[in-house]
Amino acid sequence: MDCITKQAAPILPVEIMYNILLFISPNELFPLRTVSKEFRAIIDDPVLWRTMYADAHLPRPPGPFSWQSTRFLQHTLVQSARLAQCWTSQPISVISTHLLRAPPESDSIVWVCGRWLITCVEMRRVVSYDLDTHSEQLLCQSDDEWVSWSATSSLMSTRGHLVYVGLCTKNSHSGDRMKLLEFQADDDSGHLSGPITSNIPLSCTDRDARLHVKSGDTPFVLISVIPSQSRWTRSLMFDTRSQIFYKFPKLGYDANGPILGVMGQQIVLTMTHIILYRTSSSPSDPFQLIQAYVIPDNNETHELRLSYETSPDVCGFSSWVPPPFFLLRNSVTDPITGSTHTRILHMRQSNLLCTDITLLANSTADVLPISIHTHYHAVFTDDECSSITNIFQSSTDGFARGLCASITSAKLLIRKVTIDGTGETCVGVVGDVYPLPTDATHMLIGPFDGLRGRILLTTGSEREVVVLDMEKELLLILKDLSLPSSGVCVCANGT
Repeated sequence: MDCITKQAAPILPVEIMYNILLFISPNELFPLRTVSKEFRAIIDDPVLWRTMYADAHLPRPPGPFSWQSTRFLQHTLVQSARLAQCWTSQPISVISTHLLRAPPESDSIVWVCGRWLITCVEMRRVVSYDLDTHSEQLLCQSDDEWVSWSATSSLMSTRGHLVYVGLCTKNSHSGDRMKLLEFQADDDSGHLSGPITSNIPLSCTDRDARLHVKSGDTPFVLISVIPSQSRWTRSLMFDTRSQIFYKFPKLGYDANGPILGVMGQQIVLTMTHIILYRTSSSPSDPFQLIQAYVIPDNNETHELRLSYETSPDVCGFSSWVPPPFFLLRNSVTDPITGSTHTRILHMRQSNLLCTDITLLANSTADVLPISIHTHYHAVFTDDECSSITNIFQSSTDGFARGLCASITSAKLLIRKVTIDGTGETCVGVVGDVYPLPTDATHMLIGPFDGLRGRILLTTGSEREVVVLDMEKELLLILKDLSLPSSGVCVCANGT
């Protein structure tokens, strides 16, 4: 705040003005810059925005970190605050449309961080398209035949914002190989620099197998190979801090490796633990387990250590097919007891549940039980509803914004939801039901960006992509994505 003290003497002490401005919504601060040079100096002060970011009761990425610019913090808070004003009170309305059609030679499109659309062209090139800057970037290319690929991102305090692309390639001389490419993301320019390449110690012998990578606000990246003829997968965990791959313990369930469901949302990645829902529908040996793994103290084994385990019956999971899990509040360790507390969201039939997971301090090799407490948050009922899809994005401290989509035979109904999971129990607001403002009943609900209010919709063939944008000031126009494309993308108005 040195730049502020050099201005003319203020009407109020700078410290008092500074504290008053902290109570103003971020999107209402910028007009005050025109009041005087003194106000401009205060509002442009990086300390003000870092304090506001740390204390904001809004969904937002983790931070503030030293590598995050003041411009990024300002833009992020203003966007989220603007959405918060009308998220559950106003319907969605279309302000423009643009549909991106991927060419037949592309292998689907992956949406990363609500910003980058990444696609593989002719199974030789990986291309990204930045929805914020409308810029295109060639990430990598190879002469080898690519069998499968996937993409995700990880945001950490020490290493910055990272984007990962997993590749499974085949070569007539070297056989099949799997690689993990790491890119450093610049949140201001949108440029992805790199990559740093790591060889994944897994094989992809099944030509129709799918590679899947998953991460989040966590130092872990889950890498899974999903065979075409089986619902079981072979998975590894990549620690982005040490650049080491870890395998799951076999635990006697499968001689070829750990048994994991194909749904990536069955695994919750936190800052401290990997929480896994393991299931088997075998009539001879059915089981349901919730387990928590940690990185072992001895890295020589390169195998995750099972630290906690319990039956999911106590938290109301009645079917062997688990629901999608969303991390609502990242792991927090009590400095006195050493216990770790995590909060997740999930569905049971038409009920949206909030579940608290407590892991007691464990400094031994013993496997301790998991304490689970579940309470109902909201109930969604629709006599004509055939299924309910929920997608959320939350901060590490428990503020979430999401959509609940009720799929009927004739239309797709949307409810906008806001959740505050910072207290003892979850508190939420559910908006009214509105039909999706476009003829998209044939489309699938995809990833959701709660920060910007964007949702990705794809057709069953994944050849068409629609982005719904509910932040009224943003007019989204998609271009070619370095490949032949045409059609329309949908931008929706949240007010």
